[in-house]
Amino acid sequence: MSDNIVQYIINVSGDAAVKIQEISDGVSNSTAHVNKFTSTIQNIRDIGLAFQAVQGAVAKLEGALASCKQAYMEESVETTKLTQLMRINMGATDEQIRSITDLASAQQRLGVIGDEIQLSGAQELSTYLTKTSSLERLMPVMNDMLAQQYGLNASQEQAVTIAQMMGSVLDGQTGALSRYGYRFDEAQEKVLKFGNEEERVAMLSDIVHQYVGGVNEALANTPEGAMKQVANNFGDLKEKIGQLWVEIQSSLLPVVEKMIGVASSVVGFFQEHQVLLGALLTIIMTIV
Repeated sequence: MSDNIVQYIINVSGDAAVKIQEISDGVSNSTAHVNKFTSTIQNIRDIGLAFQAVQGAVAKLEGALASCKQAYMEESVETTKLTQLMRINMGATDEQIRSITDLASAQQRLGVIGDEIQLSGAQELSTYLTKTSSLERLMPVMNDMLAQQYGLNASQEQAVTIAQMMGSVLDGQTGALSRYGYRFDEAQEKVLKFGNEEERVAMLSDIVHQYVGGVNEALANTPEGAMKQVANNFGDLKEKIGQLWVEIQSSLLPVVEKMIGVASSVVGFFQEHQVLLGALLTIIMTIV
């Protein structure tokens, strides 16, 4: 083989090697760009998922706070109605009204009848009475009757019904008590019809206690009653959180609204422009 041919083969082989190396380098660079692009897409997806998670958490928090606020507002309405009725019918002071709401809370801790249910019944009872002390004595009696008649599922409407019956008895309609299965003699009936308020309240309390005294507390000592107490306590916690949230909203409402608006705008921007942001991020990473 001549020297010229050998030299030609060497040159061709060298050029080919260079070309192959260039192609290899190009493939490597392309692979790096693809990897960067894939990583970028993954980052964009992760950012989107993160914002979705934040939105979901915020939505759940807003729902929970709304539920707490609703619970507080419902209790506040019942307390307001009781306050007004006690002022009208009893001339009650703030301290006397507070003694009734405190009694409802104490009775809830003792038994299975929730305080909101008691407040509804107390409103009705207060229309038949003139003394706060009478209401204080009759509320535990009403709770025992509710627990005996309706068990763990007593409602506000049923509390009103029981209170109406008790009020009718205090007004001398003793047959209402008989229809519920309570028995009393002529002497007791005479007191219920013609005694003063204190005497009538004491007699009604004694008669009911003879038949169903302590039922409210006894139910609380059952497994089902214990669960009911937990539910009632959780309801109180919701009301306290709701009250705090209402106070925060009242004092910081403009600031909160502005913060929520800004946060929503930011989240909305990222959601609406994920493709644009992804493209820009890809270009930047490619250049780098």
